[in-house]
Amino acid sequence: MVLDAPELAASFLLSPGWWSTAGKPTSLPDAVALSKALAGQLHALVDSGALPAAEVVIAATESANLAAVAHGDTVLVLVPKTEGASDVEIARSAAPALLLASATPPAPDPRCGEPLLLIGHAVAVAGSLTLAALPPELRPVRDWLEVKDAAPALERLVGEALDPDARWPSRRARLLRMAQVGGSSPPLAAAAALVVEAFGDAPMARRKPFDLLAAWQKGSGKGFPPMPRTLRNALAKPLEAGMPKPTAKPDLDEVTWGALTRRLGAEPVPLAEVPDAAPLPLKLLAAAQLRARGGTGLCEWLTANALPPVRTGCRSEGEEGGLVFARPSAGGFEVLWRSLTAEDALLLNWPRWVLFPRVIPALAELWFIDGKGVWRVALDAHEAPQLAAGGSFRHLAVSPDGNSLAAARWPSGQVVVIRSSGTRELRLNGVGGLAFLDSDVLLASDGTQLSLASIDGEVRPSVSPSPCCHSLVVTPGGIAAGVAAPCEPGVVRIVLADRSSSSLLRLPDGPLGLVGLPAGGLVLGTADGLWSWRGEGAPERIGAGLTPGPG
Repeated sequence: MVLDAPELAASFLLSPGWWSTAGKPTSLPDAVALSKALAGQLHALVDSGALPAAEVVIAATESANLAAVAHGDTVLVLVPKTEGASDVEIARSAAPALLLASATPPAPDPRCGEPLLLIGHAVAVAGSLTLAALPPELRPVRDWLEVKDAAPALERLVGEALDPDARWPSRRARLLRMAQVGGSSPPLAAAAALVVEAFGDAPMARRKPFDLLAAWQKGSGKGFPPMPRTLRNALAKPLEAGMPKPTAKPDLDEVTWGALTRRLGAEPVPLAEVPDAAPLPLKLLAAAQLRARGGTGLCEWLTANALPPVRTGCRSEGEEGGLVFARPSAGGFEVLWRSLTAEDALLLNWPRWVLFPRVIPALAELWFIDGKGVWRVALDAHEAPQLAAGGSFRHLAVSPDGNSLAAARWPSGQVVVIRSSGTRELRLNGVGGLAFLDSDVLLASDGTQLSLASIDGEVRPSVSPSPCCHSLVVTPGGIAAGVAAPCEPGVVRIVLADRSSSSLLRLPDGPLGLVGLPAGGLVLGTADGLWSWRGEGAPERIGAGLTPGPG
């Protein structure tokens, strides 16, 4: 699934526990009817063309309720195994998930402070999610909810969110939770839907929350619910409303860094506008955004102050070892570096799915595969990301000297070697994984047999059986292969000298992405996340991520 449908893999990864419980549904809805129902649920809630044609994947579980999670253009819907669900019920579950997957944070607004902006955004998103999930017969909301009946829930929300005596992190967490599926009580969800409905432009409400508040103030009681008095008074001093007290410096800092986080997620931010006092994760976020577009001055800015031993590509010392992995994030994927002591650092934010990230320290470059091909990204961001080989690829291996890479065209498995001089196809199938034995010799699996090839094109086929192989790695202890169904899933050791194999580790699901650890053992990726195995005993889950590689 990770190889064939990365966005679906992202949806499973965002839903811990679903992978092991999901099964085949007893029946499927008519595709045309489902598409029509989904379009109806999202009508007027997203800008025209903002959402690509969605792929809806339906699985069954023992749960009595429908649930959905989406990433990119793919939404996974879980239906009850015994009862199934109609096309309208599936659309009502899928629509809010797709809406959230397409959401981007609003940039800071010079007209108001962070508390008011977050209140407006929470109402806009909660209202949109409610409208997306309502059955057609309950839209519009104004037909069954009196404006005066919406007031109590909104008054409680505003009173809590603007209370200067309450800690800002708690208030912020409440507002962020409200902007998630199921994050609002039914009365508050309905009231927020009434506000958004009265505004008349749900996408604009989410992009410009202060415009929503201003329109609500003007139209209070005229289609809009009555605006809470606390909120009306706050709008008289919008830059000060709800701000922590001057003596609460930690909370004031939280406001500043929260606004900067959203700004970084909404628009390109010059490095000079990121304060020196910003926490390290924010600086790494700014660096990750710059790498995705290219720019100057990253290393000078990033190393101006002391840094912990994280991968930046800007230092000759203090960045040894570690691994990298891909993880779904809002609006795309992110690539993270993890140290051998389990400390994570963001390397890249990317607008599409990412698989098989690899760092080449000697070049200070990050390489990976996305839907357009094989990319290389300068860690110092001195140039924009470069497409090294266009097309559909899976599996990416780096030679020990960093001068050669190999990838397999997908789904054919045709192996391509990438060097500074260009690309070259080998008479080799790597659909089951790739790894370099040394700087000049490549090991490839076609899923049943291992073959060897020099980077110059000399091929030695079928050097050892490799049934059900999906992933390869060469470690100081030898060759390890990730094996998947129909064979028993796990990791096996392969010895080329006598064409033998032996089981190292049994797993519920076949691994994809293996990284050898200096002290022995492996880090491996599955559809359920990242696992660490120390060479004995059971593997330990160490986080959410896909296709780990050397970092």
